[in-house]
This record gives sequence, C-alpha cells and structure tokens, in this order.
Amino acid sequence: MLVNNAGFGTAGHFAQIAPEREHEELMVNVVALVGLTHAFLPGMLERGSGAVVNVGSTAGFNIAPYFATYASSKAFVLNFSLALWSELRGSGVKVLAVAPGPVETPFFDKIGTREAALGAKPVAPELVVTSALRALDRDRGYVVPGRGNVGLAHLMPRRPRKLLALIGRRVTRQVADALTPSAAGLPR
Repeated sequence: MLVNNAGFGTAGHFAQIAPEREHEELMVNVVALVGLTHAFLPGMLERGSGAVVNVGSTAGFNIAPYFATYASSKAFVLNFSLALWSELRGSGVKVLAVAPGPVETPFFDKIGTREAALGAKPVAPELVVTSALRALDRDRGYVVPGRGNVGLAHLMPRRPRKLLALIGRRVTRQVADALTPSAAGLPR
C-alpha cells in the first residue's frame, strides 16, 4: 500500500506568497504524489493487488481564494485519484482519495494561522484513518471524513463557478487578513 500523505499549504494574497514556496508546494502536493504512484503502481499491477491512498482536502472540491495554489493542488489529487480508480477497476489495485477538512496536525502551524480552519473544528487524525480504511475496503474511490465536511464537499461545487469564487473570497479573506494585515495595493 502506498499512502501519499505528504503535503502542505500556503495561504494569503497570492501576489505576496513567495513563488519559491508555491513551487515547493506543487512539487510536494502534486509532482511527488504522481512520481511515487508511478514508482509503485507497476509492481502492484504485476501482483494483481495493492492500494494507493492519496490524501487531498475538502479544499479540492471548492474554489478557495487566498488558498489558490493549495486548493488547486488538492483538486488535482482528487481528480487524479478518481481517474486512476476508474482506470484500474478490475485490476486488483484500489485507489482512494481522502478529502478531510481540518485535521488536528501541525498543518496550521506551518500555514501560519489557525484561521485557516475557517471556523471548522479540526478532527482527530484517527477519524481520518478509520474513514479511509473503511472506504478503501469498500472500493469507494474517495471519502470525505466527517459529516460536516460531506456537505461542504458536495453542496458547494454544484453552484455556478463564478458565484463560488465570490462566496469563497468572503469566507477565506479572514485568513489572508490574519497573515498580511496591511496588504497595501491588494483588493479587499
């Protein structure tokens, strides 16, 4: 079993986030995940068994201003995982995307503010693991641990994309403001 769980996020005004940091984020969240999957998948297919678990985020279901690179990288994780899940059906190899909301980990310390939870109460990592293993056993393709997160993941994406972007800006602006209170020249 390959578990692609390494990842981190950036938040704030995109123009103020160091380009090198955004590049590192994409290298970890996307490029490394694809590379590791390429490295281990052929052996699994040869044996006719195995599993790839890719950890994404509920952010991957939504447009998230002030989390532009993070949310986009997690959208990639979700879509990549579901594409492989479909492609590999019947091969004996399972693929699962795990899309939790906030989890009680050092993520918020690394991002620079607990505001990044956007008011949601972080869940225990054990809940995420239990949900993931149950979904993998049932060959679900993806799982969103936590009842509150399921609504966030499934209700918002069905709205017009531009409207979601505007709503997302209102919800996530507090994170950008917490990280850069004097964002001169940037729209509020």
